[in-house]
Amino acid sequence: MKKKVLSIACALVLCLTLFAGCSSASMYKLSYYDEMDPDRGYNENLFYENDMEAACADPTVIYIDDETDEENYGWFYMYPTSDSDYGCHGFSAYRSKDMKSWQYVGPIFDPEMESWAHNSCWAPECIYDKDTGKYYLFFSAEDYNNPDGKLFENNEDKNFYRAKQQEVSALTSSAQNNAAAIVILEGKIAELRDYYENAQEGSDAYNGEPLTADQITDAKNKIGNYDKMKADMIENNNYNEQTVRDSAEDLVLELLTININIMSNSMDFSLGVAVSDSPAGPFVQYTNVPGEPGYDADNRTLTIDLPFLSNEDMWYWLKEHKSEYYTAPAGEESNPGQMTSSEPITTMIDVHPFLDPKTGEKYLYFVRDLQGGGGSFACVVKMGEKWTDDPIWETTTRLTRTGYYTVDDLSPSNKSDDLVEGSTNEGPYVYYNAEADKYYLTVSVNSYTSRAYSVIQAIGDSPMGPFTKIPQADGGRVTACEVHWDHISGPGHHSFCTYNGQLYIIYHAHYDRIAGGGQRGSCVDPVVWAQNDKGQTVMHCNGPTNSYQPKIGPDMEYKNIAGQAKVKATNVAEGSSANLLTDGVIKIFSWDEFLDEFTTKKGKTTITLTFDDYVTVRALMVYNSYDYNYHWESIDRVEMDFTRTVNGSTVTGTAYIDDLKFDVNKYINKELEGEEFMRPGGAAIAEFDELKVKEIRLTFDADAPIAISEIYVLGK
Repeated sequence: MKKKVLSIACALVLCLTLFAGCSSASMYKLSYYDEMDPDRGYNENLFYENDMEAACADPTVIYIDDETDEENYGWFYMYPTSDSDYGCHGFSAYRSKDMKSWQYVGPIFDPEMESWAHNSCWAPECIYDKDTGKYYLFFSAEDYNNPDGKLFENNEDKNFYRAKQQEVSALTSSAQNNAAAIVILEGKIAELRDYYENAQEGSDAYNGEPLTADQITDAKNKIGNYDKMKADMIENNNYNEQTVRDSAEDLVLELLTININIMSNSMDFSLGVAVSDSPAGPFVQYTNVPGEPGYDADNRTLTIDLPFLSNEDMWYWLKEHKSEYYTAPAGEESNPGQMTSSEPITTMIDVHPFLDPKTGEKYLYFVRDLQGGGGSFACVVKMGEKWTDDPIWETTTRLTRTGYYTVDDLSPSNKSDDLVEGSTNEGPYVYYNAEADKYYLTVSVNSYTSRAYSVIQAIGDSPMGPFTKIPQADGGRVTACEVHWDHISGPGHHSFCTYNGQLYIIYHAHYDRIAGGGQRGSCVDPVVWAQNDKGQTVMHCNGPTNSYQPKIGPDMEYKNIAGQAKVKATNVAEGSSANLLTDGVIKIFSWDEFLDEFTTKKGKTTITLTFDDYVTVRALMVYNSYDYNYHWESIDRVEMDFTRTVNGSTVTGTAYIDDLKFDVNKYINKELEGEEFMRPGGAAIAEFDELKVKEIRLTFDADAPIAISEIYVLGK
């Protein structure tokens, strides 16, 4: 209400001061607001700020453009990791009209008791399929049914293992006396004997794998040891129910370990998918069970206790391609065809569904995480015709390798410290640029708790790659935090959303902007396309920002129309160009060497924006330099040639503002002399009632060269 009253007051002052005694070609002092009053705050009808109202991590956002969906049409829906409001035991959602102020929708996916997915449900991503009219929520979670982190060769072996565990539990739960304990123990010893006592080298064991002489000898030795253990237990009467339980389980584990090579893993994460008719849920875990509605015999059976895509599903492929994932230290043989318990084991997180707009084909991207310090990397697998069809396993492809520009070349020339990514490539997202006919793979690098957590990009000709990472100096970082900044920390794990032709990146950042770590909240900034010095078209984020930016979404009445004007300037520095003022690019990072700002010589500079016809203007935003050495603290004069109808008569004239201030306190850090820096993305702002404007002139008079990153004219 306060903002509305102020707007009306501004309109009254404008009418009184701008048009009292109007005459043609007269000068009128313009009443305006500069957004610098902290008590008033900014006008949320025109601007937004990344103050992270929604506490969440790993946000993905979709825009609902289905006009037949009256409840959800025109809303942005966000699906984050629900650690703060749902304890990561499922997922909640938010919705918004501007991607800044989010309404809590509530829980949208609550796994059933029998589900595999209860713990550490992370990084959901939702995609709408027009063919089925369904929303598909993909996610990663720790396998609730595999708490000890075993990795099997396939789901059949995993189910066998679980059944044996349940059998042991059922037997030992009734162990009340010596006789029952002896029966259990003898039964398990007999089970081993059945497999190995009369086995010959080359014969088949449980899993159909040929036995070796060493396996047979080892198994017979274990049988003898268990016989001695049983005799000792009986003779000394030193057992109880727990002893029997442990012994029986050990026997089952030994049996399975010899046969199916169970691998130890610290965390067993897999990928799941849930389905809904609405973006607001509820989502129901996808299953494919004979006899149940919707059963598809062409796809594998999936019960509710099995993930959609698990480590077992990927096992055979990983085993065959082991050498592509793990390079052994010097002197150690990597042994690509066989995995042993001493080698790194992988888990699966951060799933991203991608519908290729060029071909209509479906792909699933995800991250494999090498345990034991091996780092993480992005992979892709091509899907079937439906999102719930079995993946085409043989298409599975590794896409990134940390510290390397491409995945396959391990030569020193392909490795670079310039990538600054630690051992992390996670949170993959793919975007297709039709104009460039290129696919952009973006991943987050460094630890998510670090201020250096950021988003980088790689370019490819196909959704399957190969992708080549872009060096930092050539625009490789989409969004990041420079080491001396104090206004942003850890911008990463992101998604992209297009609205009204504009691409936006939605990401999380730390609430503690200086130390990093801890709770995270969602942010949004526009993404534009720029040409680097190598002729590549690269993503460029006009952020990360903690500054006032033009409002987003269907409630946005005004947009930046500066690009419609012809622009010229006086007193231009050698090599600079007035066209840089309206190219849409705000320079943010010091390392983006190929990006330039408009730069002046010292003295008086006049910038002129001329429209072909009168346009409606509501506000001006003049962005300061990213470089403290080229900053300015005010615009000496703003002039706008306008027309307006007053009492039936057409009035023309020039409205002016003298000394339009830049908010130095908000956007410049001057605490340490000699180490001052800009908080980039800040603008001098003049907000006023609508004017019909044809030409805008900005005048700077400086005793040193200055730079201007961009000019926005908010209008229509």
